Amino acid sequence: MRCAGVHRVEVGRYASAVAPIILAIDARTDLTELLCMTAGEFVRRIAVLGAVRGVPVRFDPTRGKGSHGTLYYGDRFTVVKDRRKQCGPGLLGKMLADLGLNRRDLR
Repeated sequence: MRCAGVHRVEVGRYASAVAPIILAIDARTDLTELLCMTAGEFVRRIAVLGAVRGVPVRFDPTRGKGSHGTLYYGDRFTVVKDRRKQCGPGLLGKMLADLGLNRRDLR
């Protein structure tokens, strides 16, 4: 997943031109926060959210296969993949739904 503010466009038969993505600042903020997030950053944001709301949060790296681990938010949980890798918007939405949260809660 590319997180930069540029993308490749085809110009004629050459695909080497790079054009900026033009978005409003608030849209860029949302995209950066929600589309370009590592699993480790997701765990940190959920921990801060839990501290603010008074909900117990813990991450158990032993309860998962390979580099996966389990994140507990109160009495709900979700499985988090390798904490160094990017999570796509679909996976972020699924993990938030497992925890009973939505994307606005991460702001």
